[in-house]
Amino acid sequence: MYNKNNTFIISIILVALFIQTTIGQGFNPITYGNASNDTYLDVITDSDGNIYVAGRYSGENLFGTRNLSRSGLFVQKLTSTGDHVWVVDVDGGTEYAHLAVDSKGAVYLGGAFKSSSSPLEFYDNNNTRREEINYISNGRDDIFIWKIDKDGNHIRTNRYGGVHSAESITDMVTDTSDNLYITTVQNGSFTIGGK
Repeated sequence: MYNKNNTFIISIILVALFIQTTIGQGFNPITYGNASNDTYLDVITDSDGNIYVAGRYSGENLFGTRNLSRSGLFVQKLTSTGDHVWVVDVDGGTEYAHLAVDSKGAVYLGGAFKSSSSPLEFYDNNNTRREEINYISNGRDDIFIWKIDKDGNHIRTNRYGGVHSAESITDMVTDTSDNLYITTVQNGSFTIGGK
């Protein structure tokens, strides 16, 4: 029988099994979640075998030693054996997440937001609100990209969107020169650039 409260826990276990078989190393199983509908959205690894998990959460969740009690997206960095390194989060009307990592260990979180009144808030590894996108989305859905350094500290955010369009990110990847490439789906035209 389907139980939405267990969706996130099952997803993390499946991610752990995927990582264990893909990387070929032992992995310490981890579980997260509460009575809310927490969801895993993306997982990637870097060249050192570190694991980055992105997901959506609501309410109180313990990630390693840090308790998140907002509602939005998280990115957690784990060692190759599944030990917690850091977690960051975005509070607000976020809808999905994609991850990329460059050769220096900087992590990129891309997602969509649709905000009619409350801005997105970005919290780094120290639970400090680093930057606020203090405007509503231009159209239906706009996209954002958050760059985080290897230690979970905020570097910058960018947002993109058109007035009469909806945008979504379908994938992100970095090249050997650490340039970031994104693919998007859009309905109408939108602006590249801006904060």
